[in-house]
Amino acid sequence: MKITEKQQAFLDGLTCQRLTAERGNKDQVPNFTNQMSRVLWDYFLDDAWKVDEGRNGAIYIIKNQKNEILFYFGLRCGELQTPLDEEELRLSTALVTQALERMRFHIGTGENDEVEALIESIRNGRPDFDVKLDLGDRLEMKNNKLKDLDRDKCKEPNAHVVRVLHSYPAVELTHFVSNDCAEAFWSRSGIKQSMGTTFFWQFVVPKVLEIRELVGCEYLYLFAADKSTGQSLLKHYREQMNFGQPEDVGTNKPRFDFTCQFMCQKILDMQEKQKSFFENFN
Repeated sequence: MKITEKQQAFLDGLTCQRLTAERGNKDQVPNFTNQMSRVLWDYFLDDAWKVDEGRNGAIYIIKNQKNEILFYFGLRCGELQTPLDEEELRLSTALVTQALERMRFHIGTGENDEVEALIESIRNGRPDFDVKLDLGDRLEMKNNKLKDLDRDKCKEPNAHVVRVLHSYPAVELTHFVSNDCAEAFWSRSGIKQSMGTTFFWQFVVPKVLEIRELVGCEYLYLFAADKSTGQSLLKHYREQMNFGQPEDVGTNKPRFDFTCQFMCQKILDMQEKQKSFFENFN
């Protein structure tokens, strides 16, 4: 059943704003606690105001009518990549070269032969002429990638530039943290959905969609700090907030997020997922 007018009015009565939007917010910061993570608690107490004020990241708070901070979350620009494995590219190029030579010169095969396995994987009942064309196309594509790679290494003076196959504009959800006292406030609302999930779809997603209109971005991602034995936080992010763990994209992981797990989702799907969440709220 969809969200009721009373429930929507309750959510609309909450305020989501940048932490430094009002000076009075600074007075509420010391009242924020989070016993589950001292690191995230300390970040909010000591660093969040400076980060938001300096515009190095956007720190948003969600507060009630009494100006009490219930929740904070952070957003900043990021990027995802499809990695380029140079060693694999060079090895696969050599393999395709050998396979093409074998097809052209009818060289014999050996047991457990990777070259023969490659040929058979693309043969699929086709005549040898077509297989040679396929191998030739693959070899040309791989050689072009290697040429581009080697040219760039000669031209790019910065040794810290990381070469990838593809890059994707993204937004990182850097923090997503509740105030311990907010649980009692939330329980009095009578809403059965969890506070974090509801705040994600009600407040975080609209901000991400606004960013997408301004600069264009494809993914939202985070690093999940799941210390539970059953990975309940990962499951929650996956099932309730639509995050996944694809194997074809990744990003740079800073030391702060070591031992956390990368998760992401396409922003294109968010509006429909948000609509579905509120249509099935109860």
